[in-house]
Amino acid sequence: MRLTIVYISIIIITSLKAAADVRLSATVPPVEIEVQPSSGLNHAWVTDGADGLSATATSPEGAVWYMFGADGASEATRIGQGASISLRSGSHGYIAEEGDSRTFFWVTDWNDTPMTRGELHTTLSDCATLELAYTGAAPRMTYHGINGRPFEIDRRITLTHNTLKADEEGNYAKRETVESFPYLREVIAIDAPLCATALTLRGDRFLTQWQRPVEAVESGFTNRRPTTARQPDRRRSKPHSPPQQPKRPHSPSGRLPPTMNSPTSSSARQTLTSPTRSARPATSSHDSRPPTPTAPASMSATPTM
Repeated sequence: MRLTIVYISIIIITSLKAAADVRLSATVPPVEIEVQPSSGLNHAWVTDGADGLSATATSPEGAVWYMFGADGASEATRIGQGASISLRSGSHGYIAEEGDSRTFFWVTDWNDTPMTRGELHTTLSDCATLELAYTGAAPRMTYHGINGRPFEIDRRITLTHNTLKADEEGNYAKRETVESFPYLREVIAIDAPLCATALTLRGDRFLTQWQRPVEAVESGFTNRRPTTARQPDRRRSKPHSPPQQPKRPHSPSGRLPPTMNSPTSSSARQTLTSPTRSARPATSSHDSRPPTPTAPASMSATPTM
């Protein structure tokens, strides 16, 4: 029974030795990030420079240390041996070899792709999309796997603003919205907020953990919705109908009634359609007929002898 226990203990100790690991330390504490299984790495860290940066093997026997770059672990070169080692500045991959066990890890220097301070400006807004421009920078950050393949590091840069959201009953109210970006492009495009709001850009996750985050605020955004075009009043816009001509009475003989053919009737129609003029004397100065003399009442018909 005792032999069985001793044998099992030896197996456990051997397994723990094979699973030896490394730790990282620096003046500014390194931030460990999750790695993709396809990268072949055991760990990845983001550091703020190389001040006091060192790696320590958890095995008491120490390790043989190797370094590689973006070309992959096949190009690794030996850099030392011992329980711990000082790491180089910049972004590199490392191997800690302890007997038959190897630990692969990558160190990304944040200062290779820093997030710089700047201002946040609205460059374009419409009913659906709001575009923002940041005058600073927060470029794409990566680590490399053992075969040299790059993998993106999420910087978790946040943009906070208010918008209108409906509750279960359909009532709208202001709600805070937080959007996250792995890095910043030249233009940040989001769904346009439905109300006037300040927009705050903050990051990145590493500066936040090191307690010196970058923050930029755009306080002048006001949602500008296009006004609805007013429909024209069709009753007002309907064109006026031309005056209807009077219907002519029907005659069995096919001729118009005498009153419709007479000059008097034509004159009457002309009078109705022509503008009214003031009455003038019928006598004209150009009339060639001599005036008819009128005899005085006192004169007799026969002359006096």
